[in-house]
Amino acid sequence: MKLKITKPAEPTPLQKALAELPFDPESETEYQGLMFVEQLLGRMKDKGLKRKELAKRMGVGPSRVTAMLNGTSNFKMETLVRAAHAVDASIATAIVPEGAKVRWSIYREDDVHAAFSPDSSTKKVFSRFTLGTDEIAQHDDGAAA
Repeated sequence: MKLKITKPAEPTPLQKALAELPFDPESETEYQGLMFVEQLLGRMKDKGLKRKELAKRMGVGPSRVTAMLNGTSNFKMETLVRAAHAVDASIATAIVPEGAKVRWSIYREDDVHAAFSPDSSTKKVFSRFTLGTDEIAQHDDGAAA
């Protein structure tokens, strides 16, 4: 079997131009707000919630929810938390070093096999599997690997 090693494609002129732009907090804030609204709308759809019900659960007026979902509102952390709680969710944030990426894994603890659950006292993951002496391979051909 022959491996083919390829070089990553060169960035497009647009990608190069965007990478050279200075950091703009206003644009980043707007982008993050839009991403939050997209996730919130997804949760509302999954839960079958209308804007009026979201407003009631958040303890705000319907016009506040409309402004929030239209992207014409600046979010406070309290608003984010209220909105997430209203759709039976929570907020997860991360400060990511420049050049690094974040990948989230969303799961329910009761869906994780006990062997892969962290021990609450040490916060270390350990295996609960043990092998009896009758289960250990008697003839292991180390050269097979």
